[in-house]
Amino acid sequence: MKKILAILFAFFIFVSSIFAASDDSIHDITVSVPEIVIMELNGTSEITLTVTAPTAGNAGNFVTGDSDNSKYLYYTTLVANGTTRTITAQLDANFTTGGIGVQLTATPDGGTNEGTSAGVITLDNTAKVIVNNIGSCATGRGIGQGTQLLYELIITDETALEVGAGDTVTITLTLTDY
Repeated sequence: MKKILAILFAFFIFVSSIFAASDDSIHDITVSVPEIVIMELNGTSEITLTVTAPTAGNAGNFVTGDSDNSKYLYYTTLVANGTTRTITAQLDANFTTGGIGVQLTATPDGGTNEGTSAGVITLDNTAKVIVNNIGSCATGRGIGQGTQLLYELIITDETALEVGAGDTVTITLTLTDY
């Protein structure tokens, strides 16, 4: 009986070693996360800002400039830990029409790492930060997403305004490490 048990045990070990044999092949996968910086406007249409007269019954009040908040900036950015980006704005030239200027307020929609508004900025031909502290984010492209841009025509000197005068300037917006 001991012989039969020993033979069965040896047979069991032999059979289980045949079924337990295996072979593995392995390989690595490398994931790379590059820096990404991409930004665009929700359209390229021109904005026209006009000097506005006081309303009826308000004769004697100063003229004002109108505003436009139809533009949104959409951006996707990936940055290294501890790094942030900014968005700057600048005019290609200063206004030649006297008595006017343009202010810009950029308001991120509040998404994670989309940055902080620098407040109301008066634009000229030097780059000025309009949004700072932008981390890794994607603003989205839908209604209410992105950074809304509010342009306001400001009247700096009514006595310098001339009927029929006006300027067209280009505003450059730049998303960069800063």
